[in-house]
Amino acid sequence: MKKNEKQLNENAEDLENLSDDELYAKIQTEKLVRKKKKRKIATAVAMCVSLVFIVALIIMAAVPVSLQPNCIGGDYYTATIIPGTTQNRTATFVKGQEGYDKFDELLNNSFSQSFLSALFGGNMFDYDVEESSTTKSVSAIQNELISNQTYFVKLHFNEDQLLTQQNGKAYVSNYRAPNSTIWDGSLHFSDAFVVVNKTEGYQDTKIYLAVNDFPTISNGEVTGHKDVMVTITVRANTYEIYDAWNDLLDF
Repeated sequence: MKKNEKQLNENAEDLENLSDDELYAKIQTEKLVRKKKKRKIATAVAMCVSLVFIVALIIMAAVPVSLQPNCIGGDYYTATIIPGTTQNRTATFVKGQEGYDKFDELLNNSFSQSFLSALFGGNMFDYDVEESSTTKSVSAIQNELISNQTYFVKLHFNEDQLLTQQNGKAYVSNYRAPNSTIWDGSLHFSDAFVVVNKTEGYQDTKIYLAVNDFPTISNGEVTGHKDVMVTITVRANTYEIYDAWNDLLDF
């Protein structure tokens, strides 16, 4: 007789020798043992899942990501820091010259935060874009910021930059008519103004783009282009630039 069959026969004989009460008690005991085993397994699985979740949160809280708008992530040629007054000093940093790399580091750090904060902040995959069809030149945007006593940085690009979403796809203007064949809705700029906050911490920060190719359309045709302002809102801590303002002026 095989070992398993012998064991089964022995178990059957043991059960036959039990009274009804003893048999009932044995069955309940075995059920309780099985339930305890299941609970132990479930607890172990839950602990493993919790551990993985905690480790993931720790990693997401530690890993930095940049929320710098994709469209200004290219190499700007000059950066000028301008206080909210015409009376104070300004400083311009030119690519390849002294001070440029230091300023660029501060600008990049302003948009850097943890993956977790970026995810729950809502700006990780996109940012708010507000358009206006009202004519506004580069100098008009700059003068308006100064009149409002706003500290800001003016970034100038030697080549026109395409306005894009954070994922790199071209932004399509809200002013483009559906199925238009005369304008694809793309917008370009060569100057951007980043507001510098005077208080510490991540907060909604405005970036003003001086769009230079907004079309004027008449009778179904593009008859010209004009300068307009597009506003991007993103979470940033540009206070780092404000805090280093005097040091930047010394370059």
